[in-house]
Amino acid sequence: MKKGVVMEVRNRHIVVMTKDGEFIRAKPDEHAHVGEEVEFSSFPLYSFYRIVDKKLYSMPLAFTLILLLFLPLWPLVQPSKVHGIILLDMNPSIEMAVNEEYEVLYTSSYDREGETLLADIDASFKGMNVSRATNIILEEGYEQGILNDTSSVYLTSPRAFNDPVITNQIGDWSSDLSNEMGLSIYSVYVEDELVEKARKQAVSPLKMLLLSYYNQDVFDDSLSDQYSVNELIDLTGFPLEELTDVTVIK
Repeated sequence: MKKGVVMEVRNRHIVVMTKDGEFIRAKPDEHAHVGEEVEFSSFPLYSFYRIVDKKLYSMPLAFTLILLLFLPLWPLVQPSKVHGIILLDMNPSIEMAVNEEYEVLYTSSYDREGETLLADIDASFKGMNVSRATNIILEEGYEQGILNDTSSVYLTSPRAFNDPVITNQIGDWSSDLSNEMGLSIYSVYVEDELVEKARKQAVSPLKMLLLSYYNQDVFDDSLSDQYSVNELIDLTGFPLEELTDVTVIK
């Protein structure tokens, strides 16, 4: 049995924080109180993996390699064709679905800014390699002033996409990158049910995760359109750094 401190008590589960700073969803305990240490056995509610590069290296090659993290099978839309879903949060939020050849099947956005950005791009993403499509989106983001050398980009996918073998290869890729600009990249894995709920409400899964961390009676989901991921982290007090395993690309 593991031990952790109770951070939240809900009807169907409790949320505890381990000594390593990991938040865990556990079975409900009628005797549990917030701030109390309890024993539990369960699975993680969410986890973060941060890929940080303060002098991010050749954008096209960097994202060609990093996007390989998010391509396992996930039958969500057109199950016979969709091989993976990538959710790109750069304020705006962009969704891309790819087939087994890593070609884009469709793109969509969770907000008006994203729709505008996609509309401003003079290219058809359907059939395009996902790395090329991502590079085009990011380049447009820089051109419109959405991104700069201090920006953070979040790549969100279902927990089932978490492949530690591929994740461990990130450090090996650094030798192939050349110094070009500064950027922080976070790969975020969330529960499938959260991704599905977010899609139904047209909200970024990462933003919904941040909103659910806060008191929902006070913090309405509609505020996700008003704030970036970084602003929501500040507003909710979400302990991102405490939950992050950091790999520095040198």
